[in-house]
Amino acid sequence: MSSSANYTHNISGTGGSLSNTGGSGTLTFTTPIHKDNQGGRQVAVTTQFRRPPGVATTTYAVNDTASDTSLSTTFTFPSLWIFTNSTGLPPSRAEIVNGNQFESAVNELSNQTKTFTGTVNNPNATPRAFWFMVRSAASQPTTFQTGASSSLLSDVGVTTGTVDLEPDSPPTGYSAETYNLYGITLQPGNTYVSIN
Repeated sequence: MSSSANYTHNISGTGGSLSNTGGSGTLTFTTPIHKDNQGGRQVAVTTQFRRPPGVATTTYAVNDTASDTSLSTTFTFPSLWIFTNSTGLPPSRAEIVNGNQFESAVNELSNQTKTFTGTVNNPNATPRAFWFMVRSAASQPTTFQTGASSSLLSDVGVTTGTVDLEPDSPPTGYSAETYNLYGITLQPGNTYVSIN
């Protein structure tokens, strides 16, 4: 169309409100997006083309509608580790989560990893529990070893458990994510840990 007077755009949103229904803008979700609430959001535009008087004996309009239903998200579930005083006291949700973040004492690893290798320092003068946490829906570790170095490893006893993780104030429709806990006792100082 050579003249903008001969067409109009009308934009509509599903699952949110639009800042502008006639051009570029922002779709603000009605319900915040999270791992259990990924669908139901769509943006559509209808453009009306009008044949002006004088081009033909009859004035008429045609609508063309296009929509985007490909709005998508991905979420990661990092494996974690933390110290507690003993394997008899597994970490609670409150010790792991602060608001919608992890506590500063929590160490994040890559997404759903079941492996950990490296030297871990227990700075206390007494033994402490090293807890390795993996999302329950992910593949789980089966071998737990410790030693003075990577070449001097031996199997070690493991205490297991679970913890349900979610924000302090979970959004509507959010289901807590269960993590499997694996606790091993580490003596003071440096210990090489191998989990896989």
